[in-house]
Amino acid sequence: MTDKITTLVDPRAETIELNADSDREFFLVHGYTGSPTDFNGLGKYLHERFNANVKIIRLLGHGENINSLNNLGYEDFLKQVEEEFLKDLEKGRQIVVGGYSFGSYPTLYLASKYPVSGVFNVMIPYELKFPFNLRVANLAWVFGSHWSKRYKIKLSPKDPYFYYDELHVNAMKILRKAKRHIDSLLHKINSPILMVHTKGDIFAKHDSIKLIAEKVNSDIKKLIIFNVNKHDILFHKVKDKLFSEIGNFFEKNTIFGSDEIESFRGKARRMRKKLLAG
Repeated sequence: MTDKITTLVDPRAETIELNADSDREFFLVHGYTGSPTDFNGLGKYLHERFNANVKIIRLLGHGENINSLNNLGYEDFLKQVEEEFLKDLEKGRQIVVGGYSFGSYPTLYLASKYPVSGVFNVMIPYELKFPFNLRVANLAWVFGSHWSKRYKIKLSPKDPYFYYDELHVNAMKILRKAKRHIDSLLHKINSPILMVHTKGDIFAKHDSIKLIAEKVNSDIKKLIIFNVNKHDILFHKVKDKLFSEIGNFFEKNTIFGSDEIESFRGKARRMRKKLLAG
């Protein structure tokens, strides 16, 4: 929840890192106009259940004044996420990637390009509902550059969570570009994949995750649709059930310790240097 406008990063929005004495990792990406706290304890749950390292990076511009997002686009977030991911892949980590809302797109990209141990997404905005499916120009004309979110998480300034009370108009343009990009890559995903949505999400169509499932080449796929009228499912009373579903899926289907990861370390190092060179 944002308080007074500031150009500084709110400490509640900083990157979350949980370290473990293993080579297992869950690399998570939060939503647009959210923060690492979008996952509301999921990182800690996975850390403790799997003795795994957890990293939830703060996306560029987030945690600051909402106008900090004005000049940031899909490519900026994608490059940042890939650079951070490669740092850990270079270490020989066995990584499961997971995303919430917009964060699902960068993680699907990583799963299409790198040997991840698994991938999951929660509430991916793949097929948008009205009025979010209108053209960006029309939304800007009606609402301005950003507008108040219809449903807000009820938090006080003392709560250790951060998200914007407003939705930035760039979100629609970013989501359209992300969908076009990922649609061309879904066939390259072959890791175990779990997709979660809610039946009553006002933002995106819940059954669109079936379209994604048809396009990926994973042998192991699972779709879960909760009968909940909410986008912020990780702040709903069903969150404990959701945590268990995610944990059970990867305990059953993910094999940490692939030899392919070790052989990829050098290549990951070279690719990160190339990204940094621009």
